[in-house]
Amino acid sequence: MIDLDSPFDAVPAPRRPRRRIYLAVGAAALVLAGAATAFAVTRPRADPPGVRFEAESASGKALTISWDVGVKHVGRTKEVSTPWSTTVTGTPAELDAVKSMVVLSTADDEVTCRIIIDGAVVAEFTQPRVAACVHGMEKLPDFGDLPDPALPGSGSDLGETPDPTLPAG
Repeated sequence: MIDLDSPFDAVPAPRRPRRRIYLAVGAAALVLAGAATAFAVTRPRADPPGVRFEAESASGKALTISWDVGVKHVGRTKEVSTPWSTTVTGTPAELDAVKSMVVLSTADDEVTCRIIIDGAVVAEFTQPRVAACVHGMEKLPDFGDLPDPALPGSGSDLGETPDPTLPAG
């Protein structure tokens, strides 16, 4: 007969395999860590808005590179190696201005200027010695209706009246 109070005759309860639980928890942790890493690597960066200026030359050198975004962001560098680039950052209002760039090199060198906004090339020009790029000219006021003071009878009201004491001609 089985004595239920006896510790020697008791039937041991089945043990749950703890090793499987630890392996399952470890595998889940690895999967989550991998997913978090993949998300961090593939998510787009939240870069501030900016304008990228790039310069290239056949010789690998430029004598002068000048760039500007309106009148707030103006820069110039001399005697640099190419390819060269810089990014101007600012608020959208600051960056919503005319952008220009000039690359100058020697007479026998070919140079390229490039203006890039949001990953898109908006201005690019290549030619010997000097290249100039401009973007956003439509933001400038229209001066087409102003009279040309160099033309006689143009209606200029700059206060230019002939001096009667001077000889004509």
